[in-house]
Amino acid sequence: TFRGHRSAVTSSAFHPNLQQVASGSADGCVMLWNFKATMRAFRYVGHRGPVNDVAFNSHGNLVASVSSDSTLRLWIPTVKGESTVIKAHAAAVRAVRFSHDSRQIITGSDDKSVKLWSTTTQRFALSFPGHQNWVRTVDMSPDGRLCASWRPPARRLLHQTRCNLHRKLHRSLHRSCVHLKGHGGVKGAL
Repeated sequence: TFRGHRSAVTSSAFHPNLQQVASGSADGCVMLWNFKATMRAFRYVGHRGPVNDVAFNSHGNLVASVSSDSTLRLWIPTVKGESTVIKAHAAAVRAVRFSHDSRQIITGSDDKSVKLWSTTTQRFALSFPGHQNWVRTVDMSPDGRLCASWRPPARRLLHQTRCNLHRKLHRSLHRSCVHLKGHGGVKGAL
C-alpha cells in the first residue's frame, strides 16, 4: 500500500519500465511512486484543482497530467518535478494520452472538445469537433493516425490525426469524424 495523497486517487499510469507508477488525485497533486523500497515517492504540486488523468510517454521521460483547472501539465519525472503548464481547454480536462512515438498528446474536456498537441513544441495542433457532451476518455492508435474519444451516454468518435495536420485548418474537420454506437453500458475507459 502506498500512502501520500490527501484525497481520492483519480488515475494511475505505469512507467514503461514497470519500475514506477504515477498517480493523480483529487488533492491536486501528481505522485510518482517507486517500486524499490529504498527509493522514495515524489510529490508534484502545481494544479489548482483535482487531477483527473495521468499518462507516461513511451520513453518514460515525461508525465502528462490534466486537471479540473483546465490545464495540461508536462512533468519531468525527477526529484524536482519541473513542469510546463499548458492552458488546454475552457473547462475541466478529463483525459490525456500520448501517441506511441511520444510526439503528440491528445486531451478531452468538459468543454466538449478533443485537442491534439505537439509534444516537441508544446503547442496546440488541432481540435476535433463532434461531441455534444463532456469527453470522458481518449486514446490513440499505435500508428498515431487515429484517435478515439468517448463521452456519455456511450458515444465514441474516431478522429484522423496526421491526415488532418496537413489539411487547411479552416476546413471542417467534422467530415473526418466517424461515429460509433453500441456498448450502452460502458462507463469507464476506452
